[in-house]
Amino acid sequence: MSDQPFPTFSSISDETSRRSRAFIYVAVFLLFIGGAIYIGNQMFGNSSTSKLSPTPTPLKSSPTPTHLSPTPHKEESGISTPSSNLTTTPKPTKKASEMEKISLRIQVLNGSGKKGAAGQGATLLRNAGYNVTSVGNAESFDYVKTVVQLKKSKNQFKETLLKDLSRSYTVDPAVQTLAESASVDAIVIIGSE
Repeated sequence: MSDQPFPTFSSISDETSRRSRAFIYVAVFLLFIGGAIYIGNQMFGNSSTSKLSPTPTPLKSSPTPTHLSPTPHKEESGISTPSSNLTTTPKPTKKASEMEKISLRIQVLNGSGKKGAAGQGATLLRNAGYNVTSVGNAESFDYVKTVVQLKKSKNQFKETLLKDLSRSYTVDPAVQTLAESASVDAIVIIGSE
């Protein structure tokens, strides 16, 4: 009889070693997967365990110190220690060049008779940050210098507007007063120079 009713020692040991090897392979595979998950979480973070970073809060500007002078100060012990007197100067109000140019409503008129002169002037002013509301022709085309008409209530823009225009045009420095009831804050009439 070649069939043995009971397994022999050698057949039991082969079956056990196969099971042992299979167990070891599964254990190594699970350890590898667990390690990969752990390393992945450490390297790339997990949204539930990631640390929150503080959001910076903008600081309000404060007056700048302009003068520090050490002043001796005697404490109760009689020892003189230096202290400083801090003098601050408030920041100056905005200059005309820093004001919001977009708030100045300007009409640009062609006073030279050259085709497209008002459009070119409007483009210059828009690029400088002004609000050009309309473009058209002046009553006559005999303007040599560029003329500015400005409401008295918008006089803080006078220097800035003249400076911006003088980059491309010869501007009459005598700014004319525009009626407060006008629909725009300023009229710029482009001259031939």
